[in-house]
Amino acid sequence: MSGEITTLHVETRTDPTASVRGLLEQLVEARRVVAECAAVDGLRIVATGTPVLPGATAPPVTRGPRQDRGTATFRGLHDELAICALHVHVELPDRERALLVSNHLRAYLPLLIALTANSPYWEGRDSGYASWRSMTWPRWPVAGPPPRFTSVAHYERVVEMLSAAGAIVDPGTLFWDIRPSVTHPTLEVRVADVPVSA
Repeated sequence: MSGEITTLHVETRTDPTASVRGLLEQLVEARRVVAECAAVDGLRIVATGTPVLPGATAPPVTRGPRQDRGTATFRGLHDELAICALHVHVELPDRERALLVSNHLRAYLPLLIALTANSPYWEGRDSGYASWRSMTWPRWPVAGPPPRFTSVAHYERVVEMLSAAGAIVDPGTLFWDIRPSVTHPTLEVRVADVPVSA
């Protein structure tokens, strides 16, 4: 487990695996540990893409140099950062190929959102959408579907331009629905709401 951008979030991670059964076991165990830790403080967890109960915004942002730069850069957007997504890393060490796969997957993003929608509520009310998270997330400067990239050099030029324009704090704040991971030899698929169950 690790911290997230707000103190209301908990991020869990699984080890790399090619086994669906092994992945499920890791997910179940992570949720069990998180629930037990929350119970120690008299709290309960909920797996949802958006806050079900009122009072979750503006969430308390985790403090640190990177988070402080994010608050200074994104300002009011941090006030509604009480959203949770599922990120899946697919091993693709060849960045050129990862960008080609990203280009191909763009057309399937609406289907993936529909299949994984789990955020109908916002601050105590029914939003009328199955995935309210996917409606609010694109307000960020670099969120939603990524552009089509012709090469790694093209990708790097776009990232440099976004950085120079002040649209990102660092490459980790490229919040596209699909992106080459900044820290792993993977393509990250980030479009899904956090699921209700493992």
